[in-house]
Amino acid sequence: MTETPKHIYEFGPFRLDPLESLLLRDGQPVSLTPKAFDLLVVLVRNSGHLVDKDTLMKEIWPDSFVEEASLTVNMTALRRALGEKPSELQYVETVPRRGYRFVAPVRECGDDATHSATEEPAGEIHVSKGEKDPERWVGSHRSRAIAGSLALLLVLFIGLSLARWRGWFLKKASQPPIESLAVLPLDNLSGDPSQDYFADGVTEELITELSKIGSLRVISRTSVMQFKGLHKPVQEIARDLKVDAIVEGSVIRSGDAVRISVHLIRPTAEQLIWGEAYERDLRDILSLQSDVARSVANQIGVKLMPQEKARLAKVRPVKPEAYEAYLQGLYRWNVAADLTTSQGKKSGDEAIDFFRQAITSDPSYAPAYAWLGQAYYWMHEYQGGPIEDLSKARDAALKALELDDQLAEAHTAVGWVKFQLDWDFNGAEQEFQRAIALDPSSWMSHFSYSWYLENVCRFDEALAEQKRVQELNPLSIAAVWHMAGIYYSMRDYDRSIEQFLTAIRQHPDCPMLYSAIATPYAAKKMYAEALAASKKALEVSKGDPRFEADVLASQALASGKDLDELTLSDKSSSALDRAMAYASLGEKEPALESLEKAYAEHDGGLLGIKCASQFDSLQSEPRFQALLRRINFPQ
Repeated sequence: MTETPKHIYEFGPFRLDPLESLLLRDGQPVSLTPKAFDLLVVLVRNSGHLVDKDTLMKEIWPDSFVEEASLTVNMTALRRALGEKPSELQYVETVPRRGYRFVAPVRECGDDATHSATEEPAGEIHVSKGEKDPERWVGSHRSRAIAGSLALLLVLFIGLSLARWRGWFLKKASQPPIESLAVLPLDNLSGDPSQDYFADGVTEELITELSKIGSLRVISRTSVMQFKGLHKPVQEIARDLKVDAIVEGSVIRSGDAVRISVHLIRPTAEQLIWGEAYERDLRDILSLQSDVARSVANQIGVKLMPQEKARLAKVRPVKPEAYEAYLQGLYRWNVAADLTTSQGKKSGDEAIDFFRQAITSDPSYAPAYAWLGQAYYWMHEYQGGPIEDLSKARDAALKALELDDQLAEAHTAVGWVKFQLDWDFNGAEQEFQRAIALDPSSWMSHFSYSWYLENVCRFDEALAEQKRVQELNPLSIAAVWHMAGIYYSMRDYDRSIEQFLTAIRQHPDCPMLYSAIATPYAAKKMYAEALAASKKALEVSKGDPRFEADVLASQALASGKDLDELTLSDKSSSALDRAMAYASLGEKEPALESLEKAYAEHDGGLLGIKCASQFDSLQSEPRFQALLRRINFPQ
């Protein structure tokens, strides 16, 4: 035995000290679970060489039998701690079906501290041969001389086993039930960034499947995608999303062959509840997603209602090329629906094109029609598309329901068309309620229904629905925005401002939020604040001309001019805008005449006039009440 420097390894900005169980990044400690740390040590000691899964399992769990999913869980934790991005292999390379290879250059160096050790060549797996190996995680089998009788060993084994199982059952019994979960973005391990759409699409489809379970709160795609590539500890993610469990995993695709690895984790106890890997042909991927959803439900003890079992068991056949185009469409639609991006129009048009391609490839694939209907509606409502888009949305959504009346997104799209285009209030409400019944965790269905309830002045119900939206989509701008809108309609301007400020703290780079908060500021006659917010919107948008008018209006208010007079002098203002201006000035007759013109133009903005504060002065007017009846507002 000789005194030799202890082994310390450096790679990138990291410094690994196995003896001290310490990983530093730029001199700062990095948090890792014990087994993830053990895994890193084994891989680093064998840098440049493939370490197969069996070897890793034996080295990291030398005295236990664990499933392969445990290795996957710890590998995910390790990648997260190292800051790896799915599309950029920086440190660890996955060798499909075999194991892992540490590919970053590693430099081995000594330290002033010494310890007794037998020098071993770097780059090989170490196996303990001494009485005590301080680097026990590297591969020690803890071989010792047999002492005592076999009888004593047997007694000890039985006693320890009983204690271990008793502890396991007590721990299991003491854990609270899982009532909520989040599916984190599945890692794209193909090494090809162009396959991100596929991994994201499979993630979204898995969320959709799990959302069909009524007793389980499943976080929406919008919120979970904000953690893509961040590799935060699952405990922090669970705390941010307020969930009891996390589903995470990876996707590898080669041609029509797909391998999906998923595992279910209870973050508070760092407990792997369940994990499994699936290898399927692309044609069978829909049945795979249903299998995963049922397995998760079984593992967490959720009791499925008969109708839920039926929906999860129902597998829609689809041609691979149609499914490819469908996932591409979802990928673009999610970009278009992001209020923080300037790519909405371009991405929305691309989404529509891909959904059409999917329908051309497989005219019987109902989800492609459903999302085509959603995309047409969204483009009309948020990108200023023509009124014809609503008719196209209706045609697509009704075709989806003809093929499969169990699609929540199709019922939501039909609800919007009945509301916006047909002014069929009762029909719209029934569609929104049906969508929620089919998919209780669909934030979009709850959001749509809340919007409807706000417009018919059922504010308490609208708030209840919107609170559900925030539970399902806690990091969404739209969720907080609409809550602020409801408070504004209730004339509770302070709470409206509070909600907008919350959204701005979460998304300080969204110009639309600064523009929106100017409205309740102006309602409270806080004109200086409204002007500052409007200028901030223009600044953050880098001079987007859409926000220039807001600045001019706020400047007019701050200087004492009447905004309603400005609206009347603006030749580009719509009939509805002019009606609001006249009503605010107390000029009832021209306000009513302008409303009639807006009605003749079938202006969708009329759906908000029943509760809008600008029309309070007209509520007692018989002509105004007659107009509400003609628009079909519920009495």
